[in-house]
Amino acid sequence: RDEILLSFLRTMLLMICEELIEHEDSIRFSDASTMRDKDIFGKFLALIASEQYERQQVSYYAYKLCLTPKYLSIVCQRVSGKSPMQWITESSMEDCYAMLRDTNKTVKEISDGLGFPNSSFFGQFFRRQAGMTPLEYRAKYHKNR
Repeated sequence: RDEILLSFLRTMLLMICEELIEHEDSIRFSDASTMRDKDIFGKFLALIASEQYERQQVSYYAYKLCLTPKYLSIVCQRVSGKSPMQWITESSMEDCYAMLRDTNKTVKEISDGLGFPNSSFFGQFFRRQAGMTPLEYRAKYHKNR
C-alpha cells in the first residue's frame, strides 16, 4: 500500500514539474520576440523585397544578414510564426501573380525572369502553391476582370 501511494505521489510530482516547465517555456517563447529579433526580421523582409524577381535560398539571406540559416529560421518563427522559406515562397508567388496579371509574357518568359530553372519547374511550383497552372490563373484573372 505504501509503495502504491509513493508511486502515485512521484507521478503527481513529475506531472507538476512538466506543467511548470511547459508554462515557463511558453512564457519564454511569447516574450522571445525581442527588439533585436524584430530588427533582424525587418531586414530579412527588406532583403527579400530588394531582390525582386531573384528569390534565393534561406542560406543566401542568412549570409547577407551575417546569421546562420538556423538562427534566421528561429527569429522568423519567433516574430511571425512562419519560416523564412514560407516568406520567400509567398514573395515569389506575389511576383508570379503580378507578372501573370500585368504582362503578356509567356510562361517561359516569366519563368526565366523569375529565375526558375525551366518553365516545367515553374509550372509545378505554381500549381503546388496556387492550386492551378499559370495559364489557368491568367485565364481566371482576365475572365473576372
